[in-house]
Amino acid sequence: MLTLSTRRTATSTAPTLHRTVLHHARPPRRPHYPSPLTPLTVKPTAGTSRPQPSLKDTPPPPASTLEDSSVRGLTFHYAPPPTAPSYTSGAVPDLLRWTRGAGDVRASVQAGAPLKKSRKVREAAEGMESLKQLTGDVVQEIQRLRAEDPSKWTRKALAERFSIPASQSHHLARLAPTPKSQRERLEADLQVARNGWTWRKRFARDAREVRKEFW
Repeated sequence: MLTLSTRRTATSTAPTLHRTVLHHARPPRRPHYPSPLTPLTVKPTAGTSRPQPSLKDTPPPPASTLEDSSVRGLTFHYAPPPTAPSYTSGAVPDLLRWTRGAGDVRASVQAGAPLKKSRKVREAAEGMESLKQLTGDVVQEIQRLRAEDPSKWTRKALAERFSIPASQSHHLARLAPTPKSQRERLEADLQVARNGWTWRKRFARDAREVRKEFW
């Protein structure tokens, strides 16, 4: 059995959303145009805490009135030039004066610093200083031992006997070079070792010698 209800349901004024509608569009916004009669407020300049004065607040340039009767009524405005010197009348930079040969140019800290020598140059200078400290008798003894038995008295052995640092032992070749007979024997031993090289190692050594020609 069906019953009919006479009670009226309350209707809502809020828009209803359908299943396919996610949201309603917003009403268009009206742009805000400031009135030209409203005075503008001075905004602070970026990086400063105080605003810069506007052009209306800047004082006028200095002016003076001429007293001459012929030009009476005219106002003379004086606008001095900028204080920066001109490229024709200003001071010449030190770099240009130095290129022109000026001797009174003060060098900077980097330019006045001593040149940095390479490791080989420093070691050569230190080796020469250490060789200069050797007396004549020591030099003659080194040369005698070297000529007597170069296989026994090598540079390492001579450096250990005369208390020469191992890092400077190679400078002994200037005082007592290797005899010719010793050089020939070393070359013969090296040739025997070369005969046992593989093709790849021999090719690498030959390529190195070719590259040395272009140094």
